[in-house]
Amino acid sequence: MFFADYGLHEIAHYVHMEGSPDPSVLIHLFFSLWGMAQLIFCVVCWLSILKMRSFIPALYILWLLEWLTRIFVYPLIFSAVDTDPYKTGMTPGADFAPYLGSLLVIFFLLSIRVSK
Repeated sequence: MFFADYGLHEIAHYVHMEGSPDPSVLIHLFFSLWGMAQLIFCVVCWLSILKMRSFIPALYILWLLEWLTRIFVYPLIFSAVDTDPYKTGMTPGADFAPYLGSLLVIFFLLSIRVSK
């Protein structure tokens, strides 16, 4: 959030663009806003986990929606766009989304299990 250019270029592997006016400033702003939204979502989730344990299965559903969107919806959106000139590699979220999605399904099933 505070160092959007590092997240954008080092983690997300996007190419630094130059021009007049400089488009990177606006792109960095969007990445910092996304980082702030993720931080707020994380704080709400942790507060819910600590204070309302019965709400944990609902949180797993929210997390599953987010990660399953990364797996199934984003590829459909970006299939019509050639993103190769704009990035140098895959983002960690795209690389590990199938694994995390599977793990979240397991955790969700464990969270709704009724103990005897």
